[in-house]
Amino acid sequence: MLARIEPNLNHKCTAFGGSINSLMTLCGWGVVFANVKEFDPNSHIVIQKSNIEYLFPIEKDFVAECNIEKKQDMEKFLLTFNKFSRARIKLNVYCKDENKLLSKFEGQYVVFR
Repeated sequence: MLARIEPNLNHKCTAFGGSINSLMTLCGWGVVFANVKEFDPNSHIVIQKSNIEYLFPIEKDFVAECNIEKKQDMEKFLLTFNKFSRARIKLNVYCKDENKLLSKFEGQYVVFR
């Protein structure tokens, strides 16, 4: 997911922390949605808890990336969801500038019917 720097500037002319957090939260939410929609497109997805580390100031357009690191985590998540109509999963989201890690986010998402 991409965010433009201009509408997200703080008083130091770097990306506003709330904008970075929002982008990373939404990026993780999108990964959950992409994996759940074929099983239950009407399910509800919420974030239960999150943690973010701002490692370096962001001075230009920024991108959040989220990949499911362990395939078995998603398989377990989907099995649990199908069995109990509720499941949770932790995802890591990264904000990078070329090869430099700028921010790290961990979010726990809950899906329910």
